[in-house]
Amino acid sequence: MKKQALIILGFMAMSFGAFAQTADAIFDNYVKATGGEEVYNSIEAFSIHQSDEEAKVPYESNLAVSVKNNKVLRSRTVLSRNFLYELNGNNANLHVPTGGLNRGNSFQTQKLSDFEKSKLQVELNDKYLPFMNYKAKGYRAKVVGPKNIGGENTTQVELSNNDVTRNYYFSTKTNLIVQEDLTYSNGDKITYKHTAYDKLENGLRYPSESVMTEQGKTRTVKTDIKINNVPDDEFEVK
Repeated sequence: MKKQALIILGFMAMSFGAFAQTADAIFDNYVKATGGEEVYNSIEAFSIHQSDEEAKVPYESNLAVSVKNNKVLRSRTVLSRNFLYELNGNNANLHVPTGGLNRGNSFQTQKLSDFEKSKLQVELNDKYLPFMNYKAKGYRAKVVGPKNIGGENTTQVELSNNDVTRNYYFSTKTNLIVQEDLTYSNGDKITYKHTAYDKLENGLRYPSESVMTEQGKTRTVKTDIKINNVPDDEFEVK
């Protein structure tokens, strides 16, 4: 009985500690643990490349964002064919590969739906880190509470607006993100469970390996990123 009481008191103390921190404080701790404000504020362009080369059907995606030029290009490679989602100013298009696998890069272009366009606008508006200056981006934030993820104690924080809801699970030990759930307004959901972090030369730490679940499919993806020095050809339809 005494042991049960101690366990309950310990859980209550952990819960109180999680709620005692504000969302802003938790976000600040992550920024400090992964490079600091100066590093994040210097980001004007970035690209994120993800791949799962060990899957039966190889998976590859690339996201390139230029805040200064209001450009976003997201590519998804399916069976060696690139499907390109492009936002250039106020124009949003889908470029669908045509012909066989060996016919080179030719595309049929069509306008994106308002929903798909809004997903690209979220990427542009969020910049590299959605919760940096989140109020100016139109987000609301709240601490949900403690949650155990794979044996690790975390604090769940929800970040949301009319287009998307993000749930982050921050390690209470390292302040790093252990898991993040991204849910769009239509119900589409992507979950990342981060298993490794890496560091760039400028000091930025980022999730370099994750277990990703999207549309019922789970894969282990490796991530490489570029900050500011993003080649122009990563924004080209090719």
